[in-house]
Amino acid sequence: MTFIITKGGGLLETGAKEIPLEFNKENLKLLLDKLISNDTTYTHQDFSNWASKFHMFCIDSFDKGKPVDDNLEELLNDIDAQWSLFLFNSYKVEQLLKLDLSTVKLPSDLLTKWQTILHGL
Repeated sequence: MTFIITKGGGLLETGAKEIPLEFNKENLKLLLDKLISNDTTYTHQDFSNWASKFHMFCIDSFDKGKPVDDNLEELLNDIDAQWSLFLFNSYKVEQLLKLDLSTVKLPSDLLTKWQTILHGL
């Protein structure tokens, strides 16, 4: 579960498990609560990738003229961005190429911040 350098020098994340849950606020709450309590088989990588796909789903819905919760979309954007920022601020590219991303854990203060925001939406 590492990165692959793509043609042109980009990095492609590999190895995350799919989370087969519908994209909605309740499932985001469920996943985040379980992640915080360590009551899940999903990794922080799995969660972050699911949130990223949920974020893309929101953008696509907006583009199609469907209503989107702006606060939820902003939270999903933050989760997506913070995963990448955490990886690139914590590890050198050479390390990322060898790192098992399923072992990476986001800072607990970020998780609880998102939980607080989410439960307020």
